[in-house]
Amino acid sequence: SAVVCWSLPLLLVKEDLGLTVAVIGIAVTLAGGRRAGVWLIASGLIGFLLIVLVIIPAFNPSSAYEYWANAGASGTGPGLLATFFSGWQTKGLTLLLTFGITGFFALRSPWVLVTIPTLGWRFVGDRTVYWGTGWHYSLLVMPIVFIALVHALLLVRAGPPGRLQRYARTVPAIVAVIAVAQCVNFPMGDLIKPATYQAADRAVSARAVIALMPSGSSVETNWGLITHLVARYTVYAVSTIKTARPDYVLIDNQAGGAVVDVAKFADEQHPGTTYVQIFNADGYVLAKRVNS
Repeated sequence: SAVVCWSLPLLLVKEDLGLTVAVIGIAVTLAGGRRAGVWLIASGLIGFLLIVLVIIPAFNPSSAYEYWANAGASGTGPGLLATFFSGWQTKGLTLLLTFGITGFFALRSPWVLVTIPTLGWRFVGDRTVYWGTGWHYSLLVMPIVFIALVHALLLVRAGPPGRLQRYARTVPAIVAVIAVAQCVNFPMGDLIKPATYQAADRAVSARAVIALMPSGSSVETNWGLITHLVARYTVYAVSTIKTARPDYVLIDNQAGGAVVDVAKFADEQHPGTTYVQIFNADGYVLAKRVNS
């Protein structure tokens, strides 16, 4: 019952997690909790279909779940397979890093199955950023992997003595060594670099452009400063909701997708609006809406 109570709220977090809830149900069933497992499988699948086919389209002006387009060949069977079987130099490395950090011991637990939905949609997506480890897409996967590791260790240690049990005793040390070694290649390694604690050259301009926007206003922006804005503003990602009329459009031209004339760009993105540029420094360009 505890697993059910902790799992069902995942349906309120992100649309694909209904599939994760369903696979948690499979793991629970394999662990002997047949009744709870069946409830989770049914709830996850029904919740997933309801969210992506009914609820999200109902709130979307286009009346569709538009992320189907990110799947190979817009979600068609042959396209999905072609995309899934491509890019395995990157995907293989992702799997190696995901499970290798546990000495592959997590693979002995049925709970490792819960990683399949998230890894699955990443690997059939035609955006290559889904395939690797450079972004945040493993944020859900890794806690599951470590839970599976703990479960696998408990299973093996409770079993008969042998070579596998002796290996299980060394796995925590292996995990620690691999984790420390990988810090060099991932952002956590930046914590020991003095440059991490020095203000960036553009920090003054970043603070200045944010200060021009009153707290509570709406702003459309790209990836440069978006994480700095979400706590105080209504934020739209660039080019995602053209029916919106944001108070400001902020572009960081050093974050990719440079825009020369931000005011003109904003006018085109939001027909019927008029924007004027009010800030331009260090790659940050801000345009303000001047009509009501």
